[in-house]
Amino acid sequence: MPKKRLSVGLPALLNLRAELERATKESRSSDAAPKRKQRLDDDDALAVKEDKLAHKHANARARQALEAKAKIYDALSGSGSASAAQLDESQLAKILEETSVDFVRRRQQLREQVQVEDAIDDPASDDSMVEIIDEFGRGYRSPKPRS
Repeated sequence: MPKKRLSVGLPALLNLRAELERATKESRSSDAAPKRKQRLDDDDALAVKEDKLAHKHANARARQALEAKAKIYDALSGSGSASAAQLDESQLAKILEETSVDFVRRRQQLREQVQVEDAIDDPASDDSMVEIIDEFGRGYRSPKPRS
């Protein structure tokens, strides 16, 4: 398929050539380039400062949120100095609905673990049982092997 030729007159070509020369002279001028570069550098520096401030504030907010969650977890798990009695009933109900941790069952497991440890530490306990701990940290009590 043959290409279509455009017919451009001599005055149009001369105008185009004049515009190109004027644009190249403007771009070569020594005054325009440093000012534009300085303005871009200032804008970049300002953007970097704004980003640092935004990250600093975001980090502070995230830290406060995590500290608040840690206090609530300590209160609900009973492992910290705080207790669940310090929380409002509505706040407590909301937290228990939103969380995936069953604090009631967890507290019961901790009590059972303490009771088992107390029974193991009791010198009057039966010496015919042996406690075995596997590689995952799970403890088992089994009868002592006969030798």
